Amino acid sequence: MMAFEHLFVYGSLRRLPNGNLHPFLQNHARYIDRVCVYGLLYEIDNYPGLVLDPNHQFVVYGELYQLAADSTALWQCLDAYEECTPGFPQPHEYTRRLVKVHRQHHGDINAWVYLYNRPTLGLRQIVGSEYSHTQVDKLCENLAQ
Repeated sequence: MMAFEHLFVYGSLRRLPNGNLHPFLQNHARYIDRVCVYGLLYEIDNYPGLVLDPNHQFVVYGELYQLAADSTALWQCLDAYEECTPGFPQPHEYTRRLVKVHRQHHGDINAWVYLYNRPTLGLRQIVGSEYSHTQVDKLCENLAQ
């Protein structure tokens, strides 16, 4: 039996306001549920950056996706989108890491997430536990057209 990979998204890769999946995920992933991780969100430049909270005091909500069995092409696309491929300057802005995601009724599961990989000093912490920014929503709508 093949184990499926999972992806946790919290920003511009979330479902669009009309319920459609982000174009990068459209043919390679299936929406599972709204879930959370222990972490803090920071405003980077009209998009969020997630940093894990080792003290488990703060949570960030997002979406969990089950990826298609062959997700190689999707990972290449997502890694380029998140600028964590060899063609981008070091240190990369994001890094992809496997983390424990908390599901309300189905227990924890490991999922890949793109974590902010640079210092947060001077960045504005996003108050609340979910990123909701109209510019990101508009960006997603434009990508879907």
